[in-house]
Amino acid sequence: MSCKAALSIVIAGFLFLQGCGGNTLKKDAPPNQQIQEEQYQPYKLQNTTEGYTEFISLYPENMFAEDARQRIADLEFAPYEKANTVEGYMEFKARYPNNPHCAECDPNIEQLECKRCEETGTVEGYREFLSKYPDSPSAGRIREKLAAHAISEEQKGTGTMQPLQ
Repeated sequence: MSCKAALSIVIAGFLFLQGCGGNTLKKDAPPNQQIQEEQYQPYKLQNTTEGYTEFISLYPENMFAEDARQRIADLEFAPYEKANTVEGYMEFKARYPNNPHCAECDPNIEQLECKRCEETGTVEGYREFLSKYPDSPSAGRIREKLAAHAISEEQKGTGTMQPLQ
C-alpha cells in the first residue's frame, strides 16, 4: 500500500469519526438563537414581572433568561424611581432586598435628605444631615452653610438660630 493510500484512509477515517461525534453534540446542544428568541419574544412584548418570571421558570437555560431577570429588576424599581422619595426608596429596599437597584437607593436617599435640609435652611437640619451623612459628597457644602449661619448669628449678636434665606 502506498503512502498516499494509507494517508487517504486515515483522513477518511478521521472525517468519518468527526461526523459521528457531531451528531451527538447537536442533540445535546441548546436550541439555537432563533428558537430562543421566539421563546422570549411573547414575554418581552408582555413586559411584566409575572411574564418574565414565567419565562425564566419555563426556559431557565434560555440565553435571554438573564435579560429577563434584569427586566424584572427594572420593572420593580421603576415606580419607586419615578416617585423619587426617601420613604419610597426605603420601602423598595425593604421589599426587594436582593434587587440590584438597591445600590442606588442610599445615594438617592442622601441626595433627597440633603435637598430637604437645604430647603429648610435650619441649623438643626444641617446638624441632623451631618450626623447621618458625615462622609457625604454634600457634607462640605452643608458644613459651609452651617458655618455661615453661625457667623451670621454671631454678627447679629442675637444668639438665636433663625433659618437662612
